[in-house]
Amino acid sequence: MTTVIGNIRRAPPGKVGLGEPGELVVDGDTIEFRGTKATIRLTGVRAVSREGNTGIVNVFYGSPEAKERFMDFRRSRYRTNSQAKVLVEELRSLLGHGSGGGTEQPAEVYRARMKAARTRMLVAAAILVVGLLVTIITFSRASRGGGTFIVAWGAILAAP
Repeated sequence: MTTVIGNIRRAPPGKVGLGEPGELVVDGDTIEFRGTKATIRLTGVRAVSREGNTGIVNVFYGSPEAKERFMDFRRSRYRTNSQAKVLVEELRSLLGHGSGGGTEQPAEVYRARMKAARTRMLVAAAILVVGLLVTIITFSRASRGGGTFIVAWGAILAAP
């Protein structure tokens, strides 16, 4: 089965830059990069991994020193480490390499955790805003006519 992954850039070897735009075509143990300038065929892919926290994905193929570097620009015009994780898992899955024993998570698990984290962050932000509003409103009323006010520090500091 052939799979095409678009909006990928080939990272120039040993250089920093955006590189050549194109798409990856995965078929069996072969990955083909179809760029605007050239087509590169990587046969006998041995491993796929991230290059540190750079957002670059390394594809090792053929001889021991053969390596190509790619960046995923499908979800954003900026390369990110999280996009590299998703691309690594997609390529490993398509190539039948499994998780490789690394610490990287399958794309579905990663997306589910990111969605849960965003939800927790939005709830915490809402609690923070409510705490700030209670504090500001009660302080402004107390400062006009005297009296007491509430400092809702628990809702401000201890938001989940």
